[in-house]
This record gives sequence, C-alpha cells and structure tokens, in this order.
Amino acid sequence: MRAIGWLAAGVALLLPLSGASVAQQPEAPRWVPTWHAVPNEPGWTPNQTVRTLVKITAGGSSVRVRLSNALNPRPLRVDHVTVALGNGGANGQNGSMREVRFRGAGATTIRARGAAYSDPIPLNVADHELLLVSTFVRSSTPCHARAHRTNYAAPAGDHTTDLAGAAFTATHTSVCLVGGVDVAGTEAPGTVVALGDSITEGDSTNWPGYLRTSSAVLNSGISGNCVVLHGDAMVTRLYRDALFSAQVRTVVFLGGINDIQQDVRAEAIIAAIRTIRARTQLAGVRLVIGTITPWRGWQAFNDKREAQRQLVNEFIRTAGIFDGVVDFDELLRDPADLLRLRPEFDSGDHLHPNDAAYRVMAGAVPV
Repeated sequence: MRAIGWLAAGVALLLPLSGASVAQQPEAPRWVPTWHAVPNEPGWTPNQTVRTLVKITAGGSSVRVRLSNALNPRPLRVDHVTVALGNGGANGQNGSMREVRFRGAGATTIRARGAAYSDPIPLNVADHELLLVSTFVRSSTPCHARAHRTNYAAPAGDHTTDLAGAAFTATHTSVCLVGGVDVAGTEAPGTVVALGDSITEGDSTNWPGYLRTSSAVLNSGISGNCVVLHGDAMVTRLYRDALFSAQVRTVVFLGGINDIQQDVRAEAIIAAIRTIRARTQLAGVRLVIGTITPWRGWQAFNDKREAQRQLVNEFIRTAGIFDGVVDFDELLRDPADLLRLRPEFDSGDHLHPNDAAYRVMAGAVPV
C-alpha cells in the first residue's frame, strides 16, 4: 500500500508539470509560399548588388526569404540581404527597409546545390504588393532563373540599403539568388502551383497571374520544358518545384507539347502523367490538369505529331482520375479549324496563346 501511495503521489506531481510544459510550447507559424523562381538557367553576375522584384500573391504580417544555390556545385557566402516594399522599379517605400538575418547573422553560407531560409522579418505586405529583395555577394552571384519582370543591378559594392534605387542603373533579366518568399500571418488557405512549359511561364503576362483565388499562386513554368524528356522534366522536378511545401493545396498541370515536338509517343507522356497523379495523391494535393492547346501553323507541327496530341487529350478528358480537368484545347481552338488557335487568341506564332487567351484560361481553372 505504501508503494502504491508513493507512486500515486509521483504521478500527481508529474501531471501538472507535464501539462505546464506542453502549454509553454509556442505555436509554430504557418509559412505559406507566396512567390518563387524555378532554377533552370545557370549564370553568374560579378561583384554586384542585385535587386529582385517579387510580386506577393498573398499578403501577411511577416515574410521570410529563401536564397537558392541550387545550380552551384560549390558553397556560396552571401554578405548582405535586405527587403523593402516597392514603389515600382527599383525604388522602395520609405520606412519599409528591413535587414535580413540568418540565424541572427547578417551573412550566411549556402551549401552546394542547397538553399538557406532567413529568419522571420516583421513586415506587413498586402496581396499583389511588390517586395524588393536586394542581395550582395562580394564574389560572383549565381543567377538561376528567368524573371517574369525586370530586375535591377547596381555597380560594384554593397547597395542593398539604397532605398531610392538610384544606384540600380542596369536591368537584369534573370533572378539571382532569390529562390522564394513565404508569408506568415496570412489569410490565404494555402498555395496553388502552376506546373508547365512556356505557355505557363509566359513572358510579360501569363495565365497563372490571372487566376481568381484567395490562395497564393506560384508559377512553376519553364520555357521549353518537357513532361518526360531531359533531366528537369516535369515528372522529375515535381517535388522540387510543386510539392516542396505542406501549404501547397493544388497543382495545375499543363504540358506535353514539347515532348510531342520531339516525337515522344503519347503512351510515354500518359505514363508520366499517371506518375504525377500518384505523387500528388500521396502528398494529399489536388491535381487539376489541362488539355494540350491547338498548334497547327507552328513550325514543328505535322499530322503524325498531332495524332499524339489527340491521344494525350483524349486520356486527360476520359481517365476520370484527376481532381479537375480544364479543356484548354476546346476553349482556345478555332471553330473554322479545330487544330489551330482562334485568331483572337494567337500570339502570332500559332503555338503560344496571347494575353486575351490567358485570361480565358485562368477563368476556367477550378481553384
């Protein structure tokens, strides 16, 4: 009886302590990816400050920056990073400049082919607001992705705190170092990722930019990208560029025409699409897929390749395994010639839709 009494007393003492310990655990912030740059184009910028223009797709009360060294086989030291709200171009808003820290330090070293997340940065950012991320590396800065809008570079030296942007006299067509931006304290339910090729990546405009959703939207399009072929094929880069965060709720997939142009058979493309479906299902992510758009008149078009496009589209329409299907083919094709883009939706090369088409495409996507 005495032993039981001591045991009961010990349990009684432990329970309140255990409860207090649990109660003291702070709740981890929910970091929602609101912008990213897909690594696809290795290059280097000499000793310069580069100012990257980030369009926030879902706002929040704090941000964190992900620096990417994905295409560099060597570690990279980053000497200084700042963020500021943008006024357009390279100019920042007064009072918005923030120093970016990495585990409390102003500089960081990113491992080879790796990434580094900054400490949280208290900064209120609104939906669709412009964020300026300025990075300075004393050696050479790796540039890893094309940009959907112009970025800026300054002469040699650290100009990361130049709010007015007067030093940023050179334009830059690639994203350097900045791999992504997340927000916390956001009302966005999660993130939608558009995975595709140049029709998704766009140029000055793109269809993901017109999506009507309360979620953040990431553009994971790469010009010339294939579903099956080459090392950065969509089936291969799915985890890196779409399923990298638990906050990703939906992937919208459009691809296959670049494989078809290189005589990949429909069966191989369909097998890869099935793999993408299985992987998104395993991750608990919705997969919405679009049919391949019309392309008669494009230089690589021929009847044999067109037959493969028809087979892939028929599979997409009838498989019944997706969370949503968008018939981009039917939306954009010319009633007078079903294999061509409608003239009012043709950018002029008979393959890429124009801005009017992008708006129609986005309006049909169930997100």
